Amino acid sequence: MVALSVLALGCAGVTSPLALTTGVAAAASPGPAQAVVPPGEFDPGDPEVVVASTDETTVLRRPEFVRGTARSGDSLIAASRGRTCAVHRDGRVTCWGQNGIRERLSAAGLRSVVSITSGDHPHQEPHLCALGGDGSVWCWGPGREGQLGRGEMFSEYLPEAVPGISDAVALAAGSDHTCVVHARGQVSCWGAGGLGQLGGATLASVSLPQSVPGITDAEWIDAGPSSNCVIHTGGALTCWGYGGGAGNFYAFSPGTVEGVPAVVSVSTGSDRTCAVTVDGDVYCWPVADVANPEPVDGVSAAVSVAVGDGGACVVHDDGGVSCWGEENAAGQLGNGTRTPQGRPARISGISDAVAVSMSGGSTRLGAHTCVAHAGGEYSCWGGNEIGQLGGDGPAGSAVPVRVTERAATPETRLVADATDLLRTWLDGVVAQREAEYPWLRKAWDRIRNRAIAGRVEDFRGAVRSSCQLFEGSFNCWSDSMELAEMALGDAVHELAHVYDSTTGLAPRSAWGAVQLYFAWTYPDCFRDYGQESGSEILADTMAHLVVPSAWLAYYGLGCPGLGGEPDAEAEQVVRSGLAGEVPDWYTRNITNGAELWRVLRRVLSAQLLANLAGEFGGFCSTDWLRYPLEPNLIPAPRTNPFRDGGC
Repeated sequence: MVALSVLALGCAGVTSPLALTTGVAAAASPGPAQAVVPPGEFDPGDPEVVVASTDETTVLRRPEFVRGTARSGDSLIAASRGRTCAVHRDGRVTCWGQNGIRERLSAAGLRSVVSITSGDHPHQEPHLCALGGDGSVWCWGPGREGQLGRGEMFSEYLPEAVPGISDAVALAAGSDHTCVVHARGQVSCWGAGGLGQLGGATLASVSLPQSVPGITDAEWIDAGPSSNCVIHTGGALTCWGYGGGAGNFYAFSPGTVEGVPAVVSVSTGSDRTCAVTVDGDVYCWPVADVANPEPVDGVSAAVSVAVGDGGACVVHDDGGVSCWGEENAAGQLGNGTRTPQGRPARISGISDAVAVSMSGGSTRLGAHTCVAHAGGEYSCWGGNEIGQLGGDGPAGSAVPVRVTERAATPETRLVADATDLLRTWLDGVVAQREAEYPWLRKAWDRIRNRAIAGRVEDFRGAVRSSCQLFEGSFNCWSDSMELAEMALGDAVHELAHVYDSTTGLAPRSAWGAVQLYFAWTYPDCFRDYGQESGSEILADTMAHLVVPSAWLAYYGLGCPGLGGEPDAEAEQVVRSGLAGEVPDWYTRNITNGAELWRVLRRVLSAQLLANLAGEFGGFCSTDWLRYPLEPNLIPAPRTNPFRDGGC
């Protein structure tokens, strides 16, 4: 067996979806409890949720009750790079955009969700966590830093309750860490800690909740990429982590933010933190500085704020929304243009917003902004390259557009385990894209029943293949596909390996020429891994053609002549091969068997031989063909083992 796919870092495992229920006691309650709000009637828009236990009644209150029903930061809706997730009024969760099919399947078993939160990252997929009406927290997605809180450093794509959390009242996710506020005011965090995200308890990554020292009266929390800010009873603001607040840029322990009045909402992003005061004013300050908070001119009567890619938006007490910022290339400020907006300006057509969320962006995906309306609908604006606005088609919008309604996943389609999720998700993905990319269907049909969700140590996925090279039979095939990270780019990368390693899915001469191009152009990139054929760069190139926003692990390795993404020649070579045509590169450079053998001899692999064995009249003899190849039997350099050499 040969492992053909070696994507760096990340793993996934197997679990089962469980429904959130409303009947769970607060942490200190000794016996069973029953929620005052019956299942099916829970309204996540309510500012208070009452949970009754056998010995006391705990009122879980959030700071937004001070003014209206708006929520700060992630709550009813969470926008992150290329993806949006939202809480319906019936307490269910839906998602759209990047991996939207998978997220809807993942979250289909959740019930009575109060709020949803997502980290944000310019290059990698962030995890998701949901807060239940019973105070439980459920997380899923990438988990190699422990951000899922399950006690393991693996990714898991079905929600599972974080152990020991049963009294959470607020929840926030950073790029690779998570924090909660408990009903009695303490804060716990887990995940990456190297930049102070965990509040000084440790600088290591941890996979179980750790109490943040010194915080006893928190009411709300918001997380930036590597920092957190907490609103205390009375409105004081405390922040910590990398970029953790004015005067606390690199604070490993919580520190008070001075110079801002009592706060009811806070949001921190990659470039700034903003807070809304009790009086409805907004203060902002850069995270990469120790500058004091400064009031934002031109905005008042605000109740909540969200910070995103180069800008910020607020919800007003009348349901309106205002945005401003230095970045607006995707139209994420909603002002009808794609030019910066120096002063806050009202968004036309928004008059009943109860929550707003802004995403970060990247070089491949435009930022976007979404609001939750009082009636339970959602609107978004900004970039839409992969459907993050909830509509059909790639065109973005500089003005709000209503999100297309998506029906809840039927009970009959609830997935049984992680492998069932993987197969059901890719069934949908391939069906969506096979008309444009027929090779996806060929690869998926070949490997579906041997595709599993697993925990591939140190790799994001693996395809294992075998070959038969003897007695005139030259064939290779994929034995199995194991996916540890269920991101679309990773899945397409692995399907590319299936297609690449299975002879007969493409015309042999055409695809052999594609393989030869990557093997010859990048012969030394993977010598340490034994991957001398360039198959990883080929798989990355195929993934990029299908998912332009995909993280390309191997294009970032710095191999000679290899940039950050495929160049025009590499893309054209792959397109030709996928169309069954021999690429121009091959016909220009390979005109006889001697030239082909000169190239083959340097980058010899079983897959290349299986596809190109019939070139130039075929080999004179196949006695030397074995799998694995035996170097002492291979014809010498400066020979021509093909029939056009005369035999």
